Amino acid sequence: MKIKESKIGIILLVVALILTISVAYQYYHYTKGTDCGCSIKYFPDNSIDKPTMYGSYTCSHCVHQKTLIDETKYNYIECTTDVGQAEECINNNIRAYPTWIFKNGNRHEGVIDNSEFNDLLTKE
Repeated sequence: MKIKESKIGIILLVVALILTISVAYQYYHYTKGTDCGCSIKYFPDNSIDKPTMYGSYTCSHCVHQKTLIDETKYNYIECTTDVGQAEECINNNIRAYPTWIFKNGNRHEGVIDNSEFNDLLTKE
């Protein structure tokens, strides 16, 4: 019985280690290696003319979203901080991730593909 309990303990330890590494990787990937827990802003050149994606490094939909559209086509605001949601996300009433806000004020909540992104850009 003790051997069986120790095997379960080892399995749980391995699972916890895998989860910890996965979360750490996602955090590093989304903050581009920065070590602060503050609101991360990624503003490429000409950011005023680009839509903004509000997201969280803990959001699997946001992780997927970033693979669908080239990062140079939009601004990114990280909403997750050590003490809750970032002030800019609260001020923009961000309730779901990812949320897109376009220059003309149009909003879209949820994942969009490149075609939908381009359609929303032309509606501005």
